[in-house]
Amino acid sequence: MSSQQNQGPTPPARGEEPAFNLTPLSNNDLFTTLCPSYEVAFANIPARDNSLSWLLAKLADRDTFPPHPRPWIHDALPLRLQRKHILDIGSGTGRPVCSALAEAGHSVLGIDLCPAIVEFAKQNVAALYPDGRAEFAEADVRKFEPERDDPFFKAQTEVLRAKRETWEEGDPEGYHAVTAYFSLLAGFETQKEIKKVIKKVCYWLREGGLFVLGTLPMDVEGEVIGWMGKPVTVSSLSRSKVLEAVREVGFQVDWEATRKFVPKAVEAGILKPEEVKKA
Repeated sequence: MSSQQNQGPTPPARGEEPAFNLTPLSNNDLFTTLCPSYEVAFANIPARDNSLSWLLAKLADRDTFPPHPRPWIHDALPLRLQRKHILDIGSGTGRPVCSALAEAGHSVLGIDLCPAIVEFAKQNVAALYPDGRAEFAEADVRKFEPERDDPFFKAQTEVLRAKRETWEEGDPEGYHAVTAYFSLLAGFETQKEIKKVIKKVCYWLREGGLFVLGTLPMDVEGEVIGWMGKPVTVSSLSRSKVLEAVREVGFQVDWEATRKFVPKAVEAGILKPEEVKKA
């Protein structure tokens, strides 16, 4: 696993008057409002881009993953499904994560809660790859199940049925990698929900699988904060709690960094210069 973290907004101190309406937006409303402007605001994040380069190098390394335990399944799949398969949680517009993975020749499924942003990703990223290596679906990671919701696993299930074998949960033909860049934050009511997703990710990965997690290292739970000038409910784990959570479920931390980043909200047209401090 690679844990990549970014410093972010701090909730208002107790007793302070927040500079925004306290009624939080749903993830759907939030990202429908911001799409695609937030892609500009969060372009060129050095820590994210470095971790993505690290992941691409790992995926290209033939020795990273053990041989496929049942080669006949792999050989029976369509060519587009024989690539290394990655799940991107909270894929947003599909750029830069899904687009970089697909461009490198891998098969990637991006899931997101917001229908508008999923449609944007389909039109602007998936459409570039007629062979289907980049796919996007509307899904809540807290309810997502690969064997039910991912075409890659559905294809394997059909092959297994054809061979009259049983698809077993936790089979070693899991994802080669799962990425979650700043998506285990907005809309999460508790830290427990975040930890449950981390545990599920560990379960979804095949042997030797990689998990790249980017988050804002804050120890908050169900807080309403101002993000890009919008009120949103956020839960997050501190740096030490993130590391504890991933190790607790069995991950080995190969790489970890904490960096400060200021979104380009003004340049993206999301905020006016005088609104930046309030946001």
